[in-house]
Amino acid sequence: MSAGTLHACALGAMYGCALGDALGELAFRGGDRTDLLRHAETEPVLRHTENTLTMIAVAETLIEFGDVEPQILGNRLQDYYRQERWRGYGGIMREIGSMVASEGIGYIDAAARMYEGSGSLGNGAGCRVLPLVLHFTDTAALERATVTATRVTHAHPIAIDGARILAAAEQLALEINPQRPFAPEAFAAALVPWAQTREMVGRLESLLALLKEGATTGRAAQVLGLGNTMLDSLPYALYCFLIHPHEFIECVLAAVLQGGDRDTIGALAGTLSGAFLGVTAIPASWRARLENTQRIESLALELAARGAPESEERNAGAPGTLLSE
Repeated sequence: MSAGTLHACALGAMYGCALGDALGELAFRGGDRTDLLRHAETEPVLRHTENTLTMIAVAETLIEFGDVEPQILGNRLQDYYRQERWRGYGGIMREIGSMVASEGIGYIDAAARMYEGSGSLGNGAGCRVLPLVLHFTDTAALERATVTATRVTHAHPIAIDGARILAAAEQLALEINPQRPFAPEAFAAALVPWAQTREMVGRLESLLALLKEGATTGRAAQVLGLGNTMLDSLPYALYCFLIHPHEFIECVLAAVLQGGDRDTIGALAGTLSGAFLGVTAIPASWRARLENTQRIESLALELAARGAPESEERNAGAPGTLLSE
């Protein structure tokens, strides 16, 4: 893909994450589709949650240091948590930060001790994946960095597995050509080999079955889940993207209107849609009123500039080409 196209898709992905996050937060107020769209157009500021702040923290770390060093990333995440606790952070940030400070251990060791040594399987690490996808052009390096960044707070194998699958999905969304025919089932099938836990394999197989069935979002939400674990949010976010691949607004609305962990599911679905379609698919009126706009734009463009591949055209191959390399 050309540098200009990558810039547009990087902007789309980062805006998509933040706006999916913000609309999910608005959806917690209740109401239907009409109510949410009215709020989206009339709120003076569209405010994101800690999901987007996590994405920003990882992007800044990569730009400053060029890689993921657990202690550096963990310290930055903790700094933002202390500065803006009102964003909606879960208790895991407080508990891990307390262990690191009081016992002098590393973040990965602290995260591994959560939940009686099983580690968190929450979806909180999901939004930090995107900057890694934009930064690392080598698939093996991306996988390594994704696992490391996840383990700073989420040590459960399912959380790590979900982050790897999400990285593969975002990488694929950035590479395939939205002007060519899109095959949702092929996209989903390309992700199955990335799953390493039986739980995620099962959920992705259910996702494929729902796509073949042409299931409604209501049915998909019942089957796939809407909770705050990676297992219960990533598959449904993928479903929303795959049934609305060419419609950013419809993708995000489907993600946030069924209930559950609306802001994180909205952020994940919005990231995939924005990465695939590019920034022009996202309403300009929403982008203009999103908080931290300049910060998000500058980080997206810097990451895209660093990660721009040599090829001049976006991959015109079928879904799965990139992931099979």
